[in-house]
Amino acid sequence: MLMSMVRGKLRLLKNNYKMFSNNSAQSLIETLVAVVIAASAIIAIASLGQAFLNLGGQSAERVLATNLAREGLEVVQAIRASYSLDTSIDWLDEFDEGSYRVHWESENLDDLALPDNSNIEDCTNCWLCLEGSPSIYRHNCSSYDDAIFKRIIEIEDFTPSNGCAGGGDCGREITSTVWWREKGRPHKVFLKLILTDWRE
Repeated sequence: MLMSMVRGKLRLLKNNYKMFSNNSAQSLIETLVAVVIAASAIIAIASLGQAFLNLGGQSAERVLATNLAREGLEVVQAIRASYSLDTSIDWLDEFDEGSYRVHWESENLDDLALPDNSNIEDCTNCWLCLEGSPSIYRHNCSSYDDAIFKRIIEIEDFTPSNGCAGGGDCGREITSTVWWREKGRPHKVFLKLILTDWRE
């Protein structure tokens, strides 16, 4: 009887051990699957965060490039406005077709040396550097080591489809192009402006 009780207890322990062993193996597999799913989710979230940081950096440089292109157009408009005030000067004669460099202090299109190449990617003197106090982007830099952006202004004759009063040219098409390289890839922003002789 004692022996049968001991055998019964042993059988019960053996059955419990088998049940415990199967449950722990099942828990281990479930734990491994949960860890893999959690790791995948963490990697996906980290990748998404990195992508947002990259896009934020690109967006900031694109906004700055757009503002530099806009500044180029505004400088050309200011030069044209100064010629328009003096009726003895025909501003169209002062705005020859070609490529130019301007910065915020320019009073004429020829204040700065002309670009050494009309293709902005190959132009070596089109770099804009952040210098001075307050810091302002300008072409004439003491060092081009930290330069990120290049800017070039292109002027072309413009004649509307219905022609000009009195024939000839009556306007100019101004294109301000800013170029920069980010992570080995070139980027370009350009803005166009049509200036016409509104006095005629």
